[in-house]
Amino acid sequence: MAFTYAPGRSGKHAADILKGFDGILQVAGYTGYNRLIVPKRQANVCWAYARRKLFERTKNSAAPIAQEGLRQITAVYRVETRIRSLPASQRLAVRQD
Repeated sequence: MAFTYAPGRSGKHAADILKGFDGILQVAGYTGYNRLIVPKRQANVCWAYARRKLFERTKNSAAPIAQEGLRQITAVYRVETRIRSLPASQRLAVRQD
């Protein structure tokens, strides 16, 4: 994990900071990181950010797809709560299942 500072929100700053990095990139859904997502790099979007966006979609309209997304994220959160105390190998097995 790394914490860095940049004088703005440009995706160029993220690209500069991560130059040469080829590991897994966990992002909070900020579009400035889009330029860093290339086929050879795995990227994970923060569930809380994704959930918040779906929740905003359902606030003022029916948005059935967003509602289904919220249901699925809730199901994932329930599983994560249940396996929180298990060893990493067992959590991985449950997640893959």
